[in-house]
Amino acid sequence: MLFLPGFGVGSFHYEKQLKDLGRGYRVWSLDFLGQGKSLPFEDPAPRSQNGKSEEGSDSSWGFGEESEVWASQLAYSIDLWQDQVRHFVEEVIKEPVYVVGNSLGGYVALYFAACYPHLVKGVMLLNATPFWGFLPNPVKSPRLARIFPWAGTFPLPSGVRKLTEIVWEKISDPKSIAEVLRQVYADHTINVDKVFSHILETTQHPAAAASFASIMFAPQGELSFGDSLSICKINNVPICLVYGKEDPWVKPIWGRQVKRQIPEAHYYEISPAGHCPHDEVPEVVNHLLRGWIRNQESRGSALLPLVDDDPWNLERNVDRDLEFFRGGEKKAVRVRTIDAKQPSSSGPPPPPPPASCSEQRSELSSSKKWCVYLILSTSSPLKTYVGATNDFPRRLRQHNGELSGGAKASRAGRPWVCACIIQGFNDQSEACEFESRWKIFSRKAPRRRSPNNMLEQTEDGSIPLLRHRNAALDKLILEAAAAAAMASTIEED
Repeated sequence: MLFLPGFGVGSFHYEKQLKDLGRGYRVWSLDFLGQGKSLPFEDPAPRSQNGKSEEGSDSSWGFGEESEVWASQLAYSIDLWQDQVRHFVEEVIKEPVYVVGNSLGGYVALYFAACYPHLVKGVMLLNATPFWGFLPNPVKSPRLARIFPWAGTFPLPSGVRKLTEIVWEKISDPKSIAEVLRQVYADHTINVDKVFSHILETTQHPAAAASFASIMFAPQGELSFGDSLSICKINNVPICLVYGKEDPWVKPIWGRQVKRQIPEAHYYEISPAGHCPHDEVPEVVNHLLRGWIRNQESRGSALLPLVDDDPWNLERNVDRDLEFFRGGEKKAVRVRTIDAKQPSSSGPPPPPPPASCSEQRSELSSSKKWCVYLILSTSSPLKTYVGATNDFPRRLRQHNGELSGGAKASRAGRPWVCACIIQGFNDQSEACEFESRWKIFSRKAPRRRSPNNMLEQTEDGSIPLLRHRNAALDKLILEAAAAAAMASTIEED
């Protein structure tokens, strides 16, 4: 499991998960760049040695007129954090992982899962924020982004330095930090002294104020929360939703909207609990997380906590009291599950959960297993691309321009995200043959048109493109099945 923290905190906020769940699982957490203990260890924009800068205190970093070379393109954006997570999973964990994110960490977890579904076994969102960033993304909205000449990079403009000094003095004050904690924790008997100390320590880092300014003015992500959710749905990424009912910032209505978009997601609403349920009621969150992962790893044979306890209960909304002990004292919370179960006759069974940990680790580490992939552009012009490779993570980076060698057809529409991966080919020849046939069927398949003879239009413009590819894939699979049946008949004769 990989735990991603919210804004302004760090891995310390998951101490109760790392200690408890670490006894039975491999668990990690990280501090996003520009936050917690991932602040720079040298000044990104030093002051002039000829004199003091007018803005900021004498000890503050990042308030100089010129940036260091390494920091000239640095902006603490959600795209940077998503890429940080990818590097951590690929280089440290080295296998697909369950990602758990609170608040901002929830958005990053979903974003990461949308871009790299082959590295994710499932996502648990803890009061995930559904938006981040104020300025337009230069890749997604290049014309609009040109209106804003600065987007969180170093050095900070003079006006921003002055504004940062005023704002930072207020929000870094210990009284302000204590007030925020009182807002986000529903149970005021919870001891938050360690959380308070860690946050206060972070604010005293010399680069904290300038990093805060970079975060606030960094552009929005190339994928919105809704975009990420749609792509995760397409890729059948398992999602579990856990929301504190008394959160004053990200109210449960946001989680219920996610539930409506992905009906198969499991939804738990805890009361009393606020914005950080994992720290406020860790006994409950850890119990739900364990049960959900067991359910996923067992391909649905293990019961889901509070959902499968009563196999005859098919109510859409169920409230249950969950008791636990803390410090020798019995405590209880109410947990609501929404639309958790449906009668077996109400529709087709849900898609199978991802392969086991060992199977996916083998797939990730083997560079000789060929696959055919479908990727989707996320900016104009929206389009799809089919290819074959024996190293999909590297090939996707090539398509996105991170490495040389990407296809010419994928230069526009970046960033590209995975929509589908088909595996099981014996060699390159089989994979390339399948790729070629898929492209041929795609060209022949009719495109659905609306009465006004225009291509089908939907709120999500990617849906018609994916439907078209899926229709071609269905025909290709039927052809392959027919060929296999004929070959079997000939062998029997």
